[in-house]
Amino acid sequence: MKTIPTFIINGFLESGKTSYILDTVYNDGFSEMGKTLILLTEFGEQEYDEEKLNELKVTIKEIDSQEDFNQENISKIIKETKPNRIVVEMNGMYDLTNLDFPKECNVCQQISLFDASTFEPMFNNMRQKVNEMTKESEVIIFNRVSDEKKASNYKRWLMMNNNQAIYAFMRPNGEMINCLEDDLPFDINADIIDIKDPDYAIWYMDSFDNIDRYLDKVVRFSATIYVDSELPPNSFIPGRPVMNCCAEDIQFFGHLAYNKLNLELNPHDWYIMTCKVTVSNPDEKGNQEIILLPIEMEKIEEIKEPVCK
Repeated sequence: MKTIPTFIINGFLESGKTSYILDTVYNDGFSEMGKTLILLTEFGEQEYDEEKLNELKVTIKEIDSQEDFNQENISKIIKETKPNRIVVEMNGMYDLTNLDFPKECNVCQQISLFDASTFEPMFNNMRQKVNEMTKESEVIIFNRVSDEKKASNYKRWLMMNNNQAIYAFMRPNGEMINCLEDDLPFDINADIIDIKDPDYAIWYMDSFDNIDRYLDKVVRFSATIYVDSELPPNSFIPGRPVMNCCAEDIQFFGHLAYNKLNLELNPHDWYIMTCKVTVSNPDEKGNQEIILLPIEMEKIEEIKEPVCK
């Protein structure tokens, strides 16, 4: 059976999904690629001009609930409209882990849009829903960016869930931001880069993606100890548990370190780590990873907020 390319546009209400879809549809030459079906699952302030869209071979069909978003109903719509492609303006409150597409649909791309002006409280209150949207997204777009420093942080938060996506940022006037100001919450040019406890996950993701930025520098951070017989001899991992989307999805993030100080290390002990950053030898694909060489380790009590959120 010939399948139909299907594109999912994710986002909460008023995140800019309709504008994004219309900008795409109104591009010169779009209608020449055949008929488009838009499955509309929620209704924001901006409306579709169906008469104008009909001229561009675009048909809109409404789906009122996730119960109606099922194989039988969508197959029926496909038979009626015979589209060459399908665009789904997805309701932000749908369960994206349980979408019921028919076999005619080939979901080939997901795009997620967010309003940067309201993102922080939304992320704090609905982190699991945000991560559902972004986990499989190839493109993640922030609209209405007025604070580039905050937008940099938002990107790092989402990169813990999806570091393969393309991230794009738009100013309130719709202008594309070519490059975000790389304003980290710590001084990477300091003699010792001090990582405050709330910023550990930001540092970890940035060091993971930008090894050269930290090579041969000294960092200081609070960490608990992970030891395992399967690690290289005389090595351990200092790190922190990080909550990705919910309490059931906590992962341990840390870089490999070598016990050059010959300390007796016990799992779950806490230290202030002062380490020089080096890198591993390249693997067969030429990839390298950060290796930490402790200069000083000060044993401490467990910190107040051990889990990064």
